[in-house]
Amino acid sequence: MTYPASDQPLLVPVAPACSGLFPVSRPSVGRFLLYGNICLDCAMQVQSFPEEDSATRAQSYTKKTGGNCANSCRVLAQLLADTPLSVSSLGVIPDRGNPDANFALSSLERFGIDTSLMQEVKDASGVPTSFVLLSTDTGARTIVSSRCGLKEMDPEHLEHVLAATSDVAWCHFECRQPGVAQMLEMLRRRTPTTRPWVSLEIEKPGLELKAVLPMLQLCDVVFFSSDFIKARAGDLEVQEEAAGGPVQSHVAPRCLRALASQEGNPTQALLICAWGALGAFAFDPRSGQDFFQAAERVQPVDSLGAGDTFNAASLAALALGASVPQMLRCACAVAGRKVAQEGLENLARWVPEDMPWKKR
Repeated sequence: MTYPASDQPLLVPVAPACSGLFPVSRPSVGRFLLYGNICLDCAMQVQSFPEEDSATRAQSYTKKTGGNCANSCRVLAQLLADTPLSVSSLGVIPDRGNPDANFALSSLERFGIDTSLMQEVKDASGVPTSFVLLSTDTGARTIVSSRCGLKEMDPEHLEHVLAATSDVAWCHFECRQPGVAQMLEMLRRRTPTTRPWVSLEIEKPGLELKAVLPMLQLCDVVFFSSDFIKARAGDLEVQEEAAGGPVQSHVAPRCLRALASQEGNPTQALLICAWGALGAFAFDPRSGQDFFQAAERVQPVDSLGAGDTFNAASLAALALGASVPQMLRCACAVAGRKVAQEGLENLARWVPEDMPWKKR
């Protein structure tokens, strides 16, 4: 398949352009509220992925706060520094008397992330934990995780949070079942003057299409993982693209179009799908346009959190006035540089200098 080089983003209009949601008429002001999983990542670097029933000595070991929500919060806080936007984490955690909970929350707070809105559960058995193997040879990561008996956040907790705050500009949700659909409905019932921007991440390939489709109508932006698109292409009656075809024939944009136009569940949300080392796609149902941005060419070092980085960079760009092409270019640049380094530190320096908010 032929794709443009990373310095030549391809924008493919497939219908006469009309007004979309982005770029926003004015940058957002207030609080980003991110809901999702916060866990402990116990990561071991190994030369290569071990064979079954073998013993391997790790090259290094780290214990840090992870999970989609925590990772995106950390990146978003960096990218929003010196802007009128702050970041708050929303989710469920054992009370701070639990050493692991205290470790997780304190580590987020050190990066300027507000954790005061978390639902703390007394007598919980533990913090969700992921054991991660990072391969030096390939840069790939393999994860085995457990929730350690911790329940999901009560949807009603969001209602309490919204009643206690008046500055929520954007709510972003990791699609965790059950409860997310109820929280999206809760936000939709708010008056237009008090309703924040709403975005959703659809990551797990096991999520059923019939459960996902109604939620798309309740969002302004939706992120789909490549794993979900691959798993649900058949349900959407989208076949794999022919080898060597143009970018429009890739399975991602065709699935995004199909998702936007499902009978009984049409959506006007901006639909986005990152596709790893290839790049990222978007479809705007309001304008009828497909967009593609090739990925940065980098030597992979650590891919853990790359998708969360892409999402965070996309959210920051859209909230601060980027168009869809600018958003994809910013997100691919920041996520690509994350893959080329260990950890999530010092990523703001990779935001392209010609982004709208960098010129102000």
